[in-house]
Amino acid sequence: MSFVQQASSGSAAAAQGALGNDAKDIEDRFLKLLVAQLKNQDPLEPMDNAQVTSQMAQLNTVTGVQNLNKSMQELLGSFESSELLRATSLIGGTVVVDGNRVGVVEGQSTFAGFQVESPVNNARFEVVDALGKTVYEQELGGRSRGNHEVSWDGRDSSGDQVAPGVYQFRVTTENGGARTPLRTFETRQVFGVNTEGDGITLNIGGGESVDISEVVEFGA
Repeated sequence: MSFVQQASSGSAAAAQGALGNDAKDIEDRFLKLLVAQLKNQDPLEPMDNAQVTSQMAQLNTVTGVQNLNKSMQELLGSFESSELLRATSLIGGTVVVDGNRVGVVEGQSTFAGFQVESPVNNARFEVVDALGKTVYEQELGGRSRGNHEVSWDGRDSSGDQVAPGVYQFRVTTENGGARTPLRTFETRQVFGVNTEGDGITLNIGGGESVDISEVVEFGA
C-alpha cells in the first residue's frame, strides 16, 4: 500500500487534508503519513526497505514536478516581461505586417512587401487608387521563394506624381492564364502597446492593432 495514495489512519488523513500543495507541504505530509503508517503497520508483516525506498521515490517525483512547475512559471514570467520590454521599445518605430496599403508623400519613395511560396517567372506590382483604378504598374519578372520588397516613387505609369494619400497595391503572378495574388505586407508605425487580455498587441494607428506574434519584421 502506498502512503501517497492512501493514509493508514484517520488522524493521518485529517493531517493530509489540512496541509497545502506546495513542495514543502508535500514533504511535511510525506513524513506525517510515513510515521502514521509505521505506527499502524502489522507487526507480523512490517514494511521492508524496498517499500520505504519506493515511497521515497514517489515523493521525489511529486516534489520534482512541483519544482519544475514553479521554475516554468518563473521562466514564463521572465519571458513575458522581456516581450513587454521589447514591445514598448517599438513605440515610434515601424513594423511590417500583413496588408496591402502604401502611403504617398511627395518626394519620398515608399516600399511594399510580398511573399513568394515557390519561384515565379512573371510577378507584377500594381498600385490602385480609392476608386480601384490602376495608377501604376511594374513587371517584376522572376522571383525566388521568400519575402521580397519593391520600391515605388509615388509616380503613375506616365511618370507624373500622384496625389499624396493612401493607396492599395497588389502583387500577382500568372497561373494558367489567370493572375494569382501573392501574400503582401505593409509597413506601419507603432503608436502604443496594449497588454489587456491574452498576449501583447501593438497600436498601429487608424484604430487598428496587431498581435506582436503576427509581426513579420521589426524595425523596418
